[in-house]
Amino acid sequence: MTAFTGDIQILLYTEEENFSVCRDFYQTLLGQKPYYSWNESAQDCGAKFRAGRGTISVLCQAHDRKTGPVIVNLETEDVDQTYQELTAAEGIRIVSKPVTQSYGTRYLPLKTPVETGSTCITAITEFRRSCGSADT
Repeated sequence: MTAFTGDIQILLYTEEENFSVCRDFYQTLLGQKPYYSWNESAQDCGAKFRAGRGTISVLCQAHDRKTGPVIVNLETEDVDQTYQELTAAEGIRIVSKPVTQSYGTRYLPLKTPVETGSTCITAITEFRRSCGSADT
């Protein structure tokens, strides 16, 4: 299907009291300040981050929030190096050390600062690259 040609956008809606902690979590995790942000009011603010081939937006806006939990997977070439870097970062809750699945994916589970979902740092292994699944 060729209709979807733009970048992936992940929209993470949060309550007013959790906005800054969620924004700060992704700022620390991604190692960057938002490339775009706004603060029109306590109930209309947001921060957008670049992440791989897409963006992650942390939003505090009117939304029914009935979409269920969110899992964000961010790919890296070296999950163990990322683990070492994140162990020293404040505000990052690491669930466990990196884990390798039976099918070859190695990942680092993290917990978001509020109970809206979780974030995993994943590494594409040589096995997955040779199958061609990384770019499909």
